[in-house]
Parts: sequence; structure tokens; C-alpha cells
Amino acid sequence: MARTDKGNLKTGDEHLKNLAPHPVIKTLLAWRKIRKELTTYGREWLTNAGEDGRIHAKYDSLGTVTGRTSCSGPNMQQIPHDSPHRESIVAGEGRKFVVADYSQIELRIAAKYVPDDNLFEIYRVGEGDAHTSMAATITGKPESGVTKDERNHAKAANFGPLYGMGSKKLRATAKNSYGVEWTEAKASEMLKTFKDKYPGLAQWHKLGWSADDKTELAPTRTMAGRRRRRFKSVNDWFNSPIQGTGADGAKLALALIHERRAEIPSLIPVLFVHDEIVVECDEQDAERAKEFLECCMKDGMDQVLNREGEHMPSEVEVIITDRWEKP
Repeated sequence: MARTDKGNLKTGDEHLKNLAPHPVIKTLLAWRKIRKELTTYGREWLTNAGEDGRIHAKYDSLGTVTGRTSCSGPNMQQIPHDSPHRESIVAGEGRKFVVADYSQIELRIAAKYVPDDNLFEIYRVGEGDAHTSMAATITGKPESGVTKDERNHAKAANFGPLYGMGSKKLRATAKNSYGVEWTEAKASEMLKTFKDKYPGLAQWHKLGWSADDKTELAPTRTMAGRRRRRFKSVNDWFNSPIQGTGADGAKLALALIHERRAEIPSLIPVLFVHDEIVVECDEQDAERAKEFLECCMKDGMDQVLNREGEHMPSEVEVIITDRWEKP
């Protein structure tokens, strides 16, 4: 088990999850998860509901240093996808939710911002999938032969290294976020595969890590032109312009939803979670709302992603549902 600088054993979830499976650890982690949900989203959470029985959270459009929107009272952006609390977030009677999520948007932004020609080429025609492409590289199979499980492994191999993650962190992220079990040697191999496949990104990482001190890191700008000068770490320097550009595009999409609201009078936005927008509308308007939301999200992102240079298509996954769920 890992130890702190003072020699004490580390017992945080991120450390316990990396230990060999043991019934006691498994039970402890399950208890901690339930306790966190009860304290964060338990009975007191219901006090946030208004007289109409619905929660009206507060959003701060510049609530984070990258430009992402934050949420409070309560924080609707951190409810786990597998939490039963999501089942309580439902559309009103005679209404439907339309849930839309940008697909692989940070990889698309990075392909153009850095730039990386190999990654850009995957998306250039609008139907590319970087995870399937990476899975084919890892397995040596044609893309048509890649399995769902192999593609899930490739998600960890793509998203983990994007912001300069090392092998130890990549191994932990692969396990915790994707359920993928890698040895540290395997994680190192995945990092090398990523660098070989995307040389533009590898050079960008090399540029960031060449700074002797974080104060020497050059200011960054999102593709919309928003500037940032100070960074907590090199990883923060990598993250800021990519995540920030995504935030700029998503907020422009929200603005378009407002500007075009007369097209579907029954439609109202109800949730905004970084790359995801949820609206509610009358049931008979749901199909039109699906097309409307997808169009607004693509048009909003296009304003920042394609201000100049070769066109990078954005893709949006959309579903119609009675409750909040992932597309």
C-alpha cells in the first residue's frame, strides 16, 4: 500500500481501488459511495426543490478557470451517471426530455488546436471515431472487427494521455473511469502507442513539459480567443485551451437555443452539464426538438471550432426520454 510523505498509509478511494481485490476493501468502497450519495444527495437535497416541486439550480457561466460553467444550490453537474438520484429527475406530465451530448468533442478540438494531422484526418469526413481507430491500432484488427470491449479499452488510451497523463495516473484512470485493468507496463505501452499514433499531440506535450517551472508556461487562448495566463500545473496548461474551447462552443449553443426559442415555444432548457444539454418540451414537439437541439449545438460549436482553417465537423448524440439519462 502507498504511503504519504510522513509514512502514513494512504486510504483514499483512488489508492484503495488500485489494490488487489479484497472483500473488506470492496465493502468499504461500496459503503463510502453510498454514504457520499446520502450526504450529498440525500433528504436534505430535497430542500432545494421549489414550490412547484422542481429544483432550480444556480449556474455560473464563468465558474471555473477554464471557462466551464459551474452549478450550485445544488450541484447538478456531479451526480454520478449510475446514481439512482438521476431517476428522480423526470419530465413533467405530457412532456419529454431531449438529452444531447457532444461526441468526442475534446479530441476533435485538440486535433485542430494543437494541431495533429493524424487525429484530424480521423474526423475530417464527419463519420470518424477515434476510439475505434485506436482500438484497431492496439489490436491490429480492421476497424470493422473491433469489439465493444476493445473500443472501451481504447477510450482509456485516448482520453487519458490527451492532457499529458503519465503511466501511473493512466493506469488508475483506466480502472476507475472505464473498468479497464492494466499493469503499469501495459499503461506505459498504451502511452507509447498514443504518442506514435498522434505525433502532433506528442510534440505538444513535449513543449509543455520542457518548461522548467509552471510560471514559464506561455498564456493560452481558446479558439474563441479567451486568454488565460496562470496555471496550477503543466497538465492544467494542456487542459485549459481544449476544455475552454468546448465550454465556449457549448455556451454559444445555449445562446442559440434562446435566440431561436420561438421555433418551439414549449421548449425550455433544464440542465447544462459541460458537454451535455437537456431540454424539456411538450411530447408532440419532441422529434422537432431533437433536430432543433442538435442543430443549435452544432452551430454553436462551429462558431469557435471553425472560425478559420479546414472545417472540423462536430457530432451530437441525442435521445428523447422521460428521465435524465445518457445518450
